[in-house]
Amino acid sequence: MGTGVQRVAIASDNTAFSVSANAGTGTFAVDQIGRTAVRNGQVSCGVTATGLTAAASNACTVKALPTATATIFVGDSTVTIANGFPLAAGDSVTLPVDNCNRIFCIVAAATQGIGFIVTD
Repeated sequence: MGTGVQRVAIASDNTAFSVSANAGTGTFAVDQIGRTAVRNGQVSCGVTATGLTAAASNACTVKALPTATATIFVGDSTVTIANGFPLAAGDSVTLPVDNCNRIFCIVAAATQGIGFIVTD
């Protein structure tokens, strides 16, 4: 690992914790990944790109609702049915974004629903 800044992730429930490492000399930056708030919601995806609801996060899990009858495509604000990541009914994907509103969805026809969940 060498010297310099090393990244260390520690799960925490907001109580005290300690870090020890055998990685030589350097500074260890600690990222807390245990969070306290959960946010969730659902969005109707149509034939134009629709953004998810704003929710600060480290990652956002998006799931096509089980009632979906067509493929839902997710991506950034330029998502199309030709370049999006496909989700069939019940499929999910977790994306490392700082806010769920960076994720958009689109469908070829009609309206389909997706759900999302995030912790912050």
